[in-house]
Formats: sequence, C-alpha cells, structure tokens
Amino acid sequence: SYFMFVLPPSSSPEYMTMLPLLWAAFGFGQRGAVTSALIISGIALVGTLNGVGPFVHANPNESLLHLQSFMGTMAIAALVLASVISESKRAEQRLQVQDAISRSLAESPSLKDAAPIIIRVLCERAGWDWGAIWSIDQAAKELRCVEMWHIPSLQVPQFEADTKQRRFARGVGLPGRVWSSGKPVWIRDFPADNNLPRAPVAAKEGLHGAFGFPIKLGGETLGVIECISREVRAPDDHFLQMASDIGGQIGQFMERKRVENDLRIQRFQLRAVTEVTPEMLTQCSRDLRFTFVNRAHAQMFGLTPEQVIGRTVPEIIGAEAFETIRHHVETVLQGQPVEYEA
Repeated sequence: SYFMFVLPPSSSPEYMTMLPLLWAAFGFGQRGAVTSALIISGIALVGTLNGVGPFVHANPNESLLHLQSFMGTMAIAALVLASVISESKRAEQRLQVQDAISRSLAESPSLKDAAPIIIRVLCERAGWDWGAIWSIDQAAKELRCVEMWHIPSLQVPQFEADTKQRRFARGVGLPGRVWSSGKPVWIRDFPADNNLPRAPVAAKEGLHGAFGFPIKLGGETLGVIECISREVRAPDDHFLQMASDIGGQIGQFMERKRVENDLRIQRFQLRAVTEVTPEMLTQCSRDLRFTFVNRAHAQMFGLTPEQVIGRTVPEIIGAEAFETIRHHVETVLQGQPVEYEA
C-alpha cells in the first residue's frame, strides 16, 4: 500500500508534527504511534501554556481546545495508519511461515525429518523462544516429546530435561489440554498456571508466555505443537488462525505419508507372493508392453523379469503365438474379462 500526505504551507507549522507520528507508526506500529503522540502532546501542552507555539490564542481555554482537537485528530490518523501497517506485516509474516513450512514438508520424507524445520521456522518467524512437537502414543494413551528447538541465546537445560522425560495424559499440562480440547490453548504466563506440571521449572529458568495447538486430520488430533516465550504474551487472534492452518497442513502430510507407507507395504507383499508362486503372472499396458512379469513367466522364455519388462508381447512370445490369442487380447481391451486355454 502507498500513502501520500501533502503538508499545508509553512503558515500552518503545527502539521509538521505529523512527520514524527508517521515515522513512529511505520517503524514501531501502534505502540510507537501512541508513544509519539503522547510525547508530542506533552511538548505542545507545555509550549502552549507558556505562550509559545501555533496553538496560542488570547483566551487560554481556546488555546487548549485548539491543541486538544488538533492532537486528537493527528493521533487517530496515526493509529489508523499504524493498524493498517501492523495488519499488513502480520499477513506477510503468516504467509512466510506457511510457505516455509509447506516447503519443508514437501522436501521431507517423514515428519521426523520435517519436525526440526517446522519448529525452528515457527519460532523464528513468530517470535517464540522455545518450541516442541508432541506425538500421541495410542497404546499408552499419552503424549511424549519427539522434537525440541530453542533460539541460540536461550539456555533452559532443566526445562528441556523435564520435557524429555514427561508423559502427559489428556487434560494434563499444556500438551494434554490441547489434546483434550482439540483446540489451541494460549497461556499468558506459564508459571502462574496451576495445571502445568513444568511450571516451577519454567519459572526458575525465566519462561513465561506459552501456546499450544493440535496437529489435526479432520476431527482427530494426531499430535501437539507448543511454543514458549521468555515474555508474558497476550493472545494473538492472527497467530491462532495461522497455527490452526499449520496444524491441519501437518496433519494432512502425516496422513499422506501413512498412506504412502501402506502402499509400499502392500506392493512389497504382492511382489513377495508373485515371485514365489509357480503360476505365470504378467501385466501389460494398452500398447501391449509388459509392465510386470513374475519370475516364473520370465524363466519360461529363459529370461529375467528385467529383460521382459518394457518389451511388447509379440516380441517375447513370438508373432505366430500372439496371433493365436489376438482376439482374446482385443476382447480384454474392450473391457471384458476372458478365460481361455491355448
């Protein structure tokens, strides 16, 4: 977005106060705009009371009213601008995080490989100091930590040791509460919450704000991700929405990998069966090229399966033999099953 402000001529010097307000709004967001407006208002008030500045009139009440209305208008304009800028930055941050996590999932063969990248990206881009991924042990009905990450400047050895040996049931601790509810859980101050077994260690090592969200597939929770900060942090609706999207994205990744693994197992089992059976089994494409041949069929022609796959049926069995079964093949290509002897 582009903004253009046209300042009035030098006969209205009070409008020059807009420059520091704009600088604070662009550089520091809403807090900067409020702080800048407060400082400028204080300086203008002192100057006006001492008869200095563009707001001075013969009547002191009129001077203060002029000052108040002007600074109120400028402060509101700066806050609106700061809000627009903050929203733009949050949207950009959300897209950066989601893009980085999408790429890490696309490039990783499993969640175990993607987990360190996911935690690091999420914490670095969203301003968290420590993060962990918890998986659900369905047999034991408990959560256990499978991956942790922290910024280089943070040293929390006791908290990490406690986290490694912890197992959480439903509803217990931050991960357990997320698992139980199936929804994100935000904690302003970690040590102040009584239902957090790691709270004493967190307080000792200076950890405060905490947040956890589920890894979900449909309505099922597959795991939990938690992030912790050294600062007390108020809930952020934008981050909550982003976390929910990421949780669903990781859940879909886990399901896709599970399906791929099941297919690999099924193919391995099928190949194991077809390789040992004495029956001759083959599969061909519509152009009659072998796409699969078991060992029994290949050995009938004194070949290996690798020597047969990719070649056409007439090449392997001979043109004369193929003519005896051509009409059967044509029937199959029309979508009808055929059983025959030759």
